[in-house]
Amino acid sequence: MSGTEALAIALGIALSLPIPSSVFIYLRTRRREREQQKNREQAHDALVNWLPYYRRAELHYIRQRVEHPGTQAARDAHSASFRERSTAQGKLLDVRIAYTDPRILMLAQRAFDLTGQIHYAETPEQAAQDAAKAIEALRAFITATGATVHPTTPLTEVWPPDAGELLPQASADREADSGQNELHTGPGTEVASPKTAPHISRRNEVDT
Repeated sequence: MSGTEALAIALGIALSLPIPSSVFIYLRTRRREREQQKNREQAHDALVNWLPYYRRAELHYIRQRVEHPGTQAARDAHSASFRERSTAQGKLLDVRIAYTDPRILMLAQRAFDLTGQIHYAETPEQAAQDAAKAIEALRAFITATGATVHPTTPLTEVWPPDAGELLPQASADREADSGQNELHTGPGTEVASPKTAPHISRRNEVDT
């Protein structure tokens, strides 16, 4: 009997044997774990790369409110801060859907809350102090999750440019929302139930 014939016989015997159900359970479990990991990566990357733009919008609002009170520029900056809060809140919700670790959820909520605290600053100096706290909270979340910070993300920027290119370009990820009509309710505000939010599956590009 040749080696090829022996291999064919062995393969035929192997294929004729029933596959234990535990094998199928293992394969399904592994596939589910991989999907969950992708969801976690996409969620924490999205939040990490959006909170700096939310922080930038709040700082821009403070600058306009202090330097140009009552002007259209100040009103526009106020509306922009609401829009960025709404988008950031949606990304926080995605993290809450993807994660069950209470420490990760606490760090995500803290990074979001401290960014929102900038909105209530009375002076640029106070806003800068609040921004520094928000940056440190965001760094703690990045360390805990291993999230990717994109090269163009203004991670440690305290004060935004005076004008132009304050926010990232519009894309499919920046869908229209009604965020400017949502009230800032202050730090600690709970986001909507995860049951009502869409699941996520796309992994952002990793570039540390």
